[in-house]
Amino acid sequence: MLVLAFVLPTIFLVLLFWDSLICPCILALVYPQSNKSLNQRVVLITGAGRPQGIGYNLALAFLQQGCLVVLWDINAKDLKEAQTTLSLATHPNSTTTSISA
Repeated sequence: MLVLAFVLPTIFLVLLFWDSLICPCILALVYPQSNKSLNQRVVLITGAGRPQGIGYNLALAFLQQGCLVVLWDINAKDLKEAQTTLSLATHPNSTTTSISA
């Protein structure tokens, strides 16, 4: 009976703190954080012509991380406009290259 009085609260506490405490600690041990930088990595993004689109915003985020970004879109006019605005929105040493189909 004494063992049961100890085991049940222990199981309850493990289940209670599993998501917030135990699982993140286990994941940190199994999958350590990477110190790799995205600086000077080449990223190809398709569908980057629309300023409201996912591709455009991904390109902006990768440029801010220091990546070399290749933009690719069907619409050449939107692609040229996106290239211009992305070049102005990021730091001067980042580059964008546009390729239209």
